[in-house]
Amino acid sequence: MSPHDEFLRKRITALRLQKKVSELQMSHDLGKSDGYIHQITSGRMKPSMDNFFEICSYFSVTPAEFWDADNPYPDQLRELADCVKRLPPEIVQTFITLARCIPAEGREHSLSASVSQALPD
Repeated sequence: MSPHDEFLRKRITALRLQKKVSELQMSHDLGKSDGYIHQITSGRMKPSMDNFFEICSYFSVTPAEFWDADNPYPDQLRELADCVKRLPPEIVQTFITLARCIPAEGREHSLSASVSQALPD
């Protein structure tokens, strides 16, 4: 199995779990047979290009967002970007400063302390 095949399987599973739907429910939502998504995530088959686009649409992601391994939450990131686009530059910079101050997962640091440090008095 190629790395792309493995990524496809894992990405569908991750996005499906974020959406909180079962493989069976997703298969039905897409109008496919009961085991359709399971066949893909188990590596038994690959979706056609048309079906891949349907899967992307189901998750509300573009194909580029689907394949972006560094973006585990493409729908939320796009929503945030859409919101930020409407803000004035100084507020956008405040968001950037704040984001840089929020600790990565696993670090022992409170979010409220990060926010307090990032925002001007």
